[in-house]
Amino acid sequence: MEEIKLQLLIAFIPPIITLIGAFIILAIRDIWLNKRNIERENRRRVIENKLIYLYSPLYANLQIGTAMLKNKTFFTTTSTNDKGKEGKPKELIDEIISKYFFLASKRLQPYLAKLYGVGFYNIKKEDADKLMEFLEEDYNILRDEYYGKK
Repeated sequence: MEEIKLQLLIAFIPPIITLIGAFIILAIRDIWLNKRNIERENRRRVIENKLIYLYSPLYANLQIGTAMLKNKTFFTTTSTNDKGKEGKPKELIDEIISKYFFLASKRLQPYLAKLYGVGFYNIKKEDADKLMEFLEEDYNILRDEYYGKK
């Protein structure tokens, strides 16, 4: 009788140890994968916010503002954020910068600060060129990362 109990115990110990080990490994794997997926999703959300709220509208309105200054025209454009609000591209650019400055890259922030307010009309050509260059580069980098090309 004792011998049968011992054999049963010996027969059941390895599968129980295997089940416990598998459970531990799966739990660790799931926790690690979940954490990694959450980090990826958060990074994707930040990139999406940068593209939607700062880089895309800023680039479009800077193009309009540049054309306005070159042609000395005073047309109005509608803000995408506020239906029915009309204003000059300069006002829209200031609104974008004041609301979403924190989303800009470190190398772009000094140029946005120079552009804000009356600086729009007094910005040096070199600074404006650097601003547009950095804006386009950052936009392309973010877009590539968002669509998984990186």
